Amino acid sequence: IQSVNFTVPFNGGGLDVGEVCVATNASDESGIFDEEVTLESSDGLSDEIPFGSADDAGERCLSLEGLEGDYNVKQVITDNSTNSITNRSSTFPVVPNQAPVFGAEVPDTVTFKRNQGIVTLVTVEQISDPEGHDFSLSGDTTIDTSEPAGEYERIVSAEDEYGARSSKTITVQLEDNVPPTAAPSADAGTDMSVD
Repeated sequence: IQSVNFTVPFNGGGLDVGEVCVATNASDESGIFDEEVTLESSDGLSDEIPFGSADDAGERCLSLEGLEGDYNVKQVITDNSTNSITNRSSTFPVVPNQAPVFGAEVPDTVTFKRNQGIVTLVTVEQISDPEGHDFSLSGDTTIDTSEPAGEYERIVSAEDEYGARSSKTITVQLEDNVPPTAAPSADAGTDMSVD
């Protein structure tokens, strides 16, 4: 096994949204041999998954979709005398791609006075992606406070470049901006008594 590469690498392995690609080197003095390359779970509890034929660059690729756990690449070379040798790559993890996470500073409920303009509810700085992938925001990231007083729900979504998505509903309460009032008062001067 010459190389094992991941199209979406992560923590020494790959994410389940990519592929694992393998380049192998096999030869036999007779020139006639069979080579089988598979992906096997390290615990041996799952069936081996065969790689397809090598492409023009000599690589065989396999989708990691739906896989999770520790795996290795297994290569079995058999000559036409049925002599065989088995090679295994080192073990690598395959983990699911996680959706972006809304930070604790993004409120579930927020209250604003009316007529304060357009208010931003969520920014990209308040969201993180567990694997450090790029992501985008969509949905209702702002509210126009010129709307009538009342309760509004705004749904914001964050989606990473591989399609993992999370959403958050923010309840916005818009209140009328009531002008201040003052209790009437009078100053009649100092107290005096008349005899």
